[in-house]
Amino acid sequence: MKGYSAVIIIMMSVLCYFIFSRSDMDMTVMRSAGMLYQEQPGGYISNIYNAEVINKSNHNKVITIKAEDPSIKIKYIQAPGIINKGSGVKTMFFIMMPTSKILQPKTTIRLQLISDRQLVQTVSTNFVGPIN
Repeated sequence: MKGYSAVIIIMMSVLCYFIFSRSDMDMTVMRSAGMLYQEQPGGYISNIYNAEVINKSNHNKVITIKAEDPSIKIKYIQAPGIINKGSGVKTMFFIMMPTSKILQPKTTIRLQLISDRQLVQTVSTNFVGPIN
């Protein structure tokens, strides 16, 4: 009887930990498969990305995605905007990086998910470009 009680207490503790430690939002970013980089005017190279943002909270959220590096620009094809409570949204955008910042074929960049002017999550992804 004591053994079963201990197992149930441990399982309930693990369940409570996972429930209370989860984030309200989650973002997945992937570079579009099969697409090469493109040269843009003004000395930029661009890649196209798909992102999925899931709102796990009980409130509608207004979100934006921006790069940690201020020299990197994001140009939306399909802007995320408002995400309803308990749902998700898919977005497409170009990431435009200055040619001078590209030093290797794959560069790791970090994107920030911002909701209500607060940083919610930071995600890393690869940027493909020509070597300078």
